[in-house]
Amino acid sequence: MAALDSLRGFGILLVVWDTHHICRSGVVVFSFHMPLFFIISGMLFHERQFLDSFKKKVARHLIPYLFFGIVTFVYWAIIEGRFRGGVPVVPSRMS
Repeated sequence: MAALDSLRGFGILLVVWDTHHICRSGVVVFSFHMPLFFIISGMLFHERQFLDSFKKKVARHLIPYLFFGIVTFVYWAIIEGRFRGGVPVVPSRMS
């Protein structure tokens, strides 16, 4: 596994070097570096680990984001709307 991780890192470095090199030879990238990177990444991919990681990230990031978004919207709709004289959600066009 460590050898595959090292080879994948080497493939990433080759892609970065080739895309930022002065004489950008895109043919070289697509003929060798990119297939190497995708093949090795596919060999190291574990679907179960990905799904567990995805679920944890949703619980850690999306749920607090939605919670604070709803709280902020409710605050804006109740308090800010009252103090600013009922500012419309969608601003009207100035004529």
